[in-house]
Amino acid sequence: MNKNNLLLLIVLFGSFSLFSQGLVEQALSVNPTLAAYQNGLKSLQKHLLFTIRLAWEQKEYSKKAFVNQGYAKAPITYGVVTFDGVDSAGYPYNFNMASGATGIADYLTSKPIRLNYPDSDSIYFSFYFQPQGLGNAPEQSDSLVLEFKGRGTLASWDRIWAKKGTTLAVNDSSWTLVMIPITDTTYLKDGFQFRFKNYATLSGSLDHWNIDIILLRI
Repeated sequence: MNKNNLLLLIVLFGSFSLFSQGLVEQALSVNPTLAAYQNGLKSLQKHLLFTIRLAWEQKEYSKKAFVNQGYAKAPITYGVVTFDGVDSAGYPYNFNMASGATGIADYLTSKPIRLNYPDSDSIYFSFYFQPQGLGNAPEQSDSLVLEFKGRGTLASWDRIWAKKGTTLAVNDSSWTLVMIPITDTTYLKDGFQFRFKNYATLSGSLDHWNIDIILLRI
């Protein structure tokens, strides 16, 4: 088998810059840019989403991470995808959430992928992440999670990786590379899916995580 065969995804996120939310230097209860643009950009959004649907599921679209050029420090590529505590319209998932409480906020879910390869083929899933960036630092009670679709029911997802919240130092603009070998035959099949989600304070634009360059390859 050709070891240079690229299975999927160099996801650079740069094509969707019109949804950028700008630089953020303090926590906001509402994301004003997304809220203002939500209605006015519907026709353009429909056109742009035709491209993103090639890679991502669109179910429960209001619970989606957003693509932007404003929340990351020294992004690796032109744009990143950011997870926080507000929905795709820029409004909190729960205005009345108690201080310090967390819940599941954003999702980014892939479409099914043909991954019926033998476990000897050295298949790797990788991505870069950065907590906080230019936004709000996720706390220890917050987290970023990666899951793979399991063999069970439609709601069966297996936690593969997770990172607790942390503060990015003032002069730190680094990104962390995560590389995960896929050897479990549970996932080496047609219909493989992965998803990211975050646990955050749901009452505002808080607890930010940035992801760049998602890659699945042999």
